Amino acid sequence: MNRISVWSGLAALLSIIPLVCAAHANKIDARKKTVLTIEAPGKRADYNWFQLEDLPKTRFRTSTPWTEGRTRFEGVRLKDVLEVTGIKARKLRAVALNAYFSEMLLADVEDSALIATHVDGKRISVRDKGPLWIIFPFDSRSELKSEVFYSRSVWQLRKILVVE
Repeated sequence: MNRISVWSGLAALLSIIPLVCAAHANKIDARKKTVLTIEAPGKRADYNWFQLEDLPKTRFRTSTPWTEGRTRFEGVRLKDVLEVTGIKARKLRAVALNAYFSEMLLADVEDSALIATHVDGKRISVRDKGPLWIIFPFDSRSELKSEVFYSRSVWQLRKILVVE
C-alpha cells in the first residue's frame, strides 16, 4: 500500500467522524423535543423523552384489538404524569397527532391508564401507533374490554387537555 492510499483512507475516515457526531447530537436533540403537552386553564406542562423516562415505569401484558397475542406495554401511568405536573382534573381530553380525541373522566381511568412508550421492549414509532399510546390492561378486568375503553386508547398521543 502506498502513502497516498493510506492518507486517502485516513482522510475518508476522518471525514465521517463529524457526520457520526452530528447524527448522535441530532438523536439527543430529538429526545429533548416535546412529545407530550398537558394543558389546564392557566397551566401547561411539556414533556420530552428524558423527562418521561425519569418517571416511575409500569408494564403489563395484555391482548388488544390492534395487536396479535398478548403484547407487553411499558410506560408511565397517566395518574403519575398528572401528579408530577400538579394539575388537578376531573375530565380529560386526550388528543392524537391526527387530531383524533377521546374524553374521559379521570376517576374512570386513573388506576388503569398507561401512557405507553414501549411495546415489546421497543420504543413505539409513529408508524406503529406511537410515540405515545394510552393503553389499558384489557385482560385484567372485563369492563375494560369494551368499546368505551377501546375508544379511550388514543395512539399517537400528543396532548392531554383538562376539560373540567
